[in-house]
Amino acid sequence: MTKKRLPTAKKNPFNKLINSTKGICAAAIKKAVKLGSNLSNSKPEKEFFTIEDYIDWIVTRTAQVTNALDATENIAQKTRYKIELAGLLKLQKQPTEAYEARKTKLVKYAEEIKRLAKDAAKGTDVQNIAPIWRALALDNTQPAELFLHQLSKKSGPTAGAAAFLLGQISEGHFDFDQALTFYRKAYLNGPKNRNYLEANAHMASLLECYEEAESLLQGIIEILGRARRSNHGKLFNAYTNLAHILEMRGDMEAALVHHQHALQVREKALGPNHPELAGALNNMAALCEVRGHVDEAYEYSKRAVGIYQTNLKPDSPKVAAALSNLAEICQKKNHHQEAKQNYQQGLEIARKSGGIDSPLYIKIKSNLDGLKERA
Repeated sequence: MTKKRLPTAKKNPFNKLINSTKGICAAAIKKAVKLGSNLSNSKPEKEFFTIEDYIDWIVTRTAQVTNALDATENIAQKTRYKIELAGLLKLQKQPTEAYEARKTKLVKYAEEIKRLAKDAAKGTDVQNIAPIWRALALDNTQPAELFLHQLSKKSGPTAGAAAFLLGQISEGHFDFDQALTFYRKAYLNGPKNRNYLEANAHMASLLECYEEAESLLQGIIEILGRARRSNHGKLFNAYTNLAHILEMRGDMEAALVHHQHALQVREKALGPNHPELAGALNNMAALCEVRGHVDEAYEYSKRAVGIYQTNLKPDSPKVAAALSNLAEICQKKNHHQEAKQNYQQGLEIARKSGGIDSPLYIKIKSNLDGLKERA
């Protein structure tokens, strides 16, 4: 990743955060460097890229993408810039966590390259691999990419593993088109590898290649269905993601079927009152509402509210959001008094949990005000 520093540190809006996080997790972040430095006499320039480096890159790249988004007229390019901008803004909200996650990924890349060099690139001199690890410690993935490109030109498991890792690196750089290209190559070299399938499906869906994503998700469901060990979480996600893709393609009937499958998987594994089941119920409620099946939507939504109220804290934002969803469905059923009560209850919870300036509070208050005006 190429880092571009801001002109002065004073202009960095995260200076206070930087000063409070220096030296964080020192023992953990030395791991990738040691992989290389133990095999070479040359000492790295520094132990690891700093949080200043990473935050400067986030701020600078955000400005670049914002300007590019404003300048382009290409619809596809606008979509990609919007996806990247959303990712960058998410990093800005939790920069310390993003910084630690980035370091963890770099350690993972280093360990995977070590494995590939040992198992797949027979005869590779470990002294030649050490500089790649040191570069990763400085958040420079280019040497690793060059090495992996060489391996990806082969065929079979080696090429698949290298292509998959290249896809992960590209995704970390927000180069989604390149990531999809690598994930496709990984899948071609390992069509039964669920990790390759899942990465390919996710990226295809992100880039609106819905037909490809649908086919891949069906393959994932088939693999998980044959698995001896239960993996309900993965199966639930596959059914849910497939349902969302079918919604995007306008096939609401098929989407509803897969949401029902997801709900059945969740309920069988976790029981009828587990809080994670409420998310699947909300999905069903939303789709039924869109299709005009308001009575069914009401039952699903009311059940979700009950589960959240039973299992979560009284001031949980999830309870407030579920009450707001139920209120909207009540409005469509012309149950205005029940809608008002749910809105008021959700509004009070949103006030306690996030304050009157929180997006959830503002949304619920707007809906409640609108209901009062129509009454």
